[in-house]
Amino acid sequence: MALEKVTTVTGRAVFVPGADIDTDRIIPARFMKCVTFDGLGEFAFYDVRFDPNTGEKTDHPLNDERFKAATILLAGVNFGCGSSREHAPQSLNKRVRSSTGLDFGFNMPESARDALVAGRWDPIQELLDRESDIATKAKELHYV
Repeated sequence: MALEKVTTVTGRAVFVPGADIDTDRIIPARFMKCVTFDGLGEFAFYDVRFDPNTGEKTDHPLNDERFKAATILLAGVNFGCGSSREHAPQSLNKRVRSSTGLDFGFNMPESARDALVAGRWDPIQELLDRESDIATKAKELHYV
Protein backbone atom coordinates (compact mmCIF):
# COMPACT_ATOMS: atom_id res chain seq x y z
CA MET A 1 0.00 0.00 0.00
CA ALA A 2 1.46 3.33 -0.99
CA LEU A 3 1.62 5.85 1.80
CA GLU A 4 2.84 9.38 2.01
CA LYS A 5 6.62 9.62 1.69
CA VAL A 6 8.42 10.34 4.96
CA THR A 7 11.29 12.79 4.75
CA THR A 8 11.16 14.41 8.19
CA VAL A 9 9.52 13.51 11.47
CA THR A 10 9.24 16.14 14.16
CA GLY A 11 7.79 15.99 17.63
CA ARG A 12 8.49 15.12 21.24
CA ALA A 13 10.29 11.81 21.75
CA VAL A 14 10.06 9.26 24.53
CA PHE A 15 12.75 6.67 25.16
CA VAL A 16 11.65 3.14 26.02
CA PRO A 17 14.80 1.43 27.34
CA GLY A 18 15.76 -2.12 26.58
CA ALA A 19 16.80 -4.29 23.68
CA ASP A 20 14.82 -7.08 22.03
CA ILE A 21 11.41 -5.63 22.87
CA ASP A 22 9.15 -8.14 21.16
CA THR A 23 5.76 -7.65 19.59
CA ASP A 24 3.88 -9.22 22.49
CA ARG A 25 5.34 -6.60 24.85
CA ILE A 26 4.43 -3.86 22.39
CA ILE A 27 0.81 -4.99 22.05
CA PRO A 28 -0.27 -8.05 24.06
CA ALA A 29 -2.14 -10.58 21.93
CA ARG A 30 -5.26 -10.52 24.11
CA PHE A 31 -6.01 -6.99 22.90
CA MET A 32 -5.92 -7.90 19.22
CA LYS A 33 -9.59 -8.54 18.68
CA CYS A 34 -10.02 -6.13 15.82
CA VAL A 35 -9.35 -6.08 12.10
CA THR A 36 -8.13 -2.48 11.96
CA PHE A 37 -5.55 -0.77 14.13
CA ASP A 38 -8.03 1.76 15.54
CA GLY A 39 -8.01 2.14 19.31
CA LEU A 40 -5.01 -0.10 19.95
CA GLY A 41 -2.85 2.75 21.27
CA GLU A 42 -4.32 2.54 24.75
CA PHE A 43 -3.02 -1.03 25.03
CA ALA A 44 0.55 -0.33 23.88
CA PHE A 45 3.03 -1.75 26.40
CA TYR A 46 0.04 -2.55 28.63
CA ASP A 47 1.68 -5.33 30.63
CA VAL A 48 4.58 -3.11 31.70
CA ARG A 49 2.61 0.15 31.99
CA PHE A 50 0.13 -1.24 34.53
CA ASP A 51 0.65 -3.31 37.66
CA PRO A 52 -0.95 -6.75 37.04
CA ASN A 53 -2.29 -6.96 40.60
CA THR A 54 -3.59 -3.45 41.24
CA GLY A 55 -4.09 -2.07 37.74
CA GLU A 56 -2.23 1.07 38.85
CA LYS A 57 0.15 2.81 36.47
CA THR A 58 3.82 1.88 36.80
CA ASP A 59 6.79 4.19 36.31
CA HIS A 60 7.05 3.21 32.63
CA PRO A 61 8.21 6.11 30.42
CA LEU A 62 4.91 6.11 28.50
CA ASN A 63 3.09 6.91 31.76
CA ASP A 64 5.29 9.94 32.43
CA GLU A 65 3.30 13.17 31.94
CA ARG A 66 6.36 14.82 30.35
CA PHE A 67 5.90 12.51 27.36
CA LYS A 68 2.11 12.63 27.10
CA ALA A 69 2.27 14.38 23.72
CA ALA A 70 5.20 12.32 22.41
CA THR A 71 4.87 11.26 18.78
CA ILE A 72 8.28 9.60 18.44
CA LEU A 73 9.38 6.47 20.25
CA LEU A 74 13.10 5.80 20.61
CA ALA A 75 13.98 2.20 21.33
CA GLY A 76 16.95 -0.09 21.61
CA VAL A 77 18.19 -2.65 19.12
CA ASN A 78 15.92 -5.32 17.70
CA PHE A 79 12.75 -3.42 18.60
CA GLY A 80 9.67 -5.18 17.27
CA CYS A 81 11.24 -8.64 17.16
CA GLY A 82 9.25 -11.81 17.53
CA SER A 83 6.17 -12.67 15.55
CA SER A 84 5.22 -10.80 12.42
CA ARG A 85 2.30 -9.18 14.19
CA GLU A 86 1.16 -6.30 12.01
CA HIS A 87 -0.42 -4.61 14.99
CA ALA A 88 2.95 -3.99 16.57
CA PRO A 89 5.11 -1.25 15.11
CA GLN A 90 8.12 -2.07 13.05
CA SER A 91 11.40 -0.62 14.11
CA LEU A 92 11.83 2.62 12.19
CA ASN A 93 15.07 4.59 12.34
CA LYS A 94 16.44 7.59 10.70
CA ARG A 95 19.17 10.29 11.58
CA VAL A 96 18.20 12.00 14.84
CA ARG A 97 18.49 15.78 15.16
CA SER A 98 17.09 17.97 17.87
CA SER A 99 16.50 21.68 18.18
CA THR A 100 19.07 21.69 21.01
CA GLY A 101 21.90 20.56 18.73
CA LEU A 102 21.76 16.83 19.38
CA ASP A 103 22.70 15.06 16.15
CA PHE A 104 23.59 11.40 15.73
CA GLY A 105 23.25 8.64 13.20
CA PHE A 106 22.29 5.00 13.43
CA ASN A 107 21.96 1.93 11.24
CA MET A 108 18.89 0.35 9.72
CA PRO A 109 18.34 -2.15 6.92
CA GLU A 110 18.43 -0.42 3.54
CA SER A 111 15.14 -2.05 2.54
CA ALA A 112 13.40 -0.58 5.61
CA ARG A 113 14.88 2.85 4.89
CA ASP A 114 13.75 2.69 1.26
CA ALA A 115 10.24 1.67 2.30
CA LEU A 116 10.04 4.50 4.84
CA VAL A 117 11.29 7.18 2.49
CA ALA A 118 9.18 5.93 -0.44
CA GLY A 119 6.06 5.53 1.70
CA ARG A 120 5.77 1.89 0.70
CA TRP A 121 4.90 -0.53 3.49
CA ASP A 122 3.42 -3.48 1.65
CA PRO A 123 5.46 -6.57 2.54
CA ILE A 124 3.55 -8.80 0.11
CA GLN A 125 4.31 -6.44 -2.76
CA GLU A 126 7.93 -6.28 -1.65
CA LEU A 127 8.11 -10.08 -2.01
CA LEU A 128 6.35 -10.03 -5.37
CA ASP A 129 8.73 -7.35 -6.66
CA ARG A 130 11.70 -9.55 -5.72
CA GLU A 131 10.40 -12.85 -7.08
CA SER A 132 13.47 -13.47 -9.24
CA ASP A 133 15.83 -12.71 -6.31
CA ILE A 134 13.88 -15.16 -4.16
CA ALA A 135 14.08 -17.88 -6.84
CA THR A 136 17.83 -17.31 -7.18
CA LYS A 137 18.37 -17.56 -3.42
CA ALA A 138 16.18 -20.71 -3.23
CA LYS A 139 18.45 -22.41 -5.77
CA GLU A 140 21.45 -21.64 -3.55
CA LEU A 141 19.91 -23.26 -0.49
CA HIS A 142 20.33 -27.01 -0.20
CA TYR A 143 17.13 -27.48 1.82
CA VAL A 144 14.69 -25.77 -0.56
